[in-house]
Amino acid sequence: MKMKNILLTLCISFLIAGTACAQKQQEGFLIKGKISGLTGKSFDRLLCSMSNKLTRDLPSITIGENGTFEYRDTLDVDGVKSVNFILMTAVTGGNGSMGIRTYTKSFYVRNGDIITIEGDKMEFPWLKVSGNKYNDQLTEFILAIKDQRIHYNKLLEEQKTMKRSSDPDLEKRKSVLPDKIESARKQFVKALQNFLSRNPNNHSNDLVLSVNSEALKFDELQLAYNTLRKDHQKSIYGKNIVEKLRSKEQRLKTEEGKNAPDFAKIDKDGNLIRLSDFKGKKYVLLDFWGSW
Repeated sequence: MKMKNILLTLCISFLIAGTACAQKQQEGFLIKGKISGLTGKSFDRLLCSMSNKLTRDLPSITIGENGTFEYRDTLDVDGVKSVNFILMTAVTGGNGSMGIRTYTKSFYVRNGDIITIEGDKMEFPWLKVSGNKYNDQLTEFILAIKDQRIHYNKLLEEQKTMKRSSDPDLEKRKSVLPDKIESARKQFVKALQNFLSRNPNNHSNDLVLSVNSEALKFDELQLAYNTLRKDHQKSIYGKNIVEKLRSKEQRLKTEEGKNAPDFAKIDKDGNLIRLSDFKGKKYVLLDFWGSW
């Protein structure tokens, strides 16, 4: 009799848990908030992506007059999933021409969550996101590297502006800027690596490393990737990091001053030729062309 009561209690518990899970999935999640500087009248478009891809069929989020918004959706899986908010906004170039710039803010949701987003449009990647413990961990990571990343980004933007300028008074600044950029990059990478090593169980380690991977050199990214948990290495962000590593490794092989990687092709007469066949020749001209 006692065993029957235990089994009955377990069955009821599983039934309640399953019902609660199904109810949560049916409810979906709600993302709401206010982003100052964002208005429905400006050239701003706010999109939501459940993957890492920017496609034409992404749902557009209605923006209120004062930057408020609400977005409801439902995950097709149980548990936590990363979501990307994408801001497409008009910008004016140095020559007065108009262009579109895209910013991305990644965070986590679960069915049943009410996620709140707050901040300023000009700091879109640093928006404050709350509503579950995973976003709290993400915020902790972002705050640990924010100042170094912003400083690094500003120097990169300054370099772009200077390249378009012909002002002779800027020549001295131009000459020292690369060293300043590299110093800022190293400070940022150090802050990122320190957080990863001190917080190996942070749920957002793979996401943040993936988003910032372009700032790391091959050996730095490889070292950081190796500190990730096995499940993070196998996640969608971990796989993206692996692709970045392959790309960086390939670029290392083709840096100026290094031997060109050997390759083979069929010539117009049907003969197989290799780049190494021309070793010792004074000049080898490679013409990569296309027609479009």
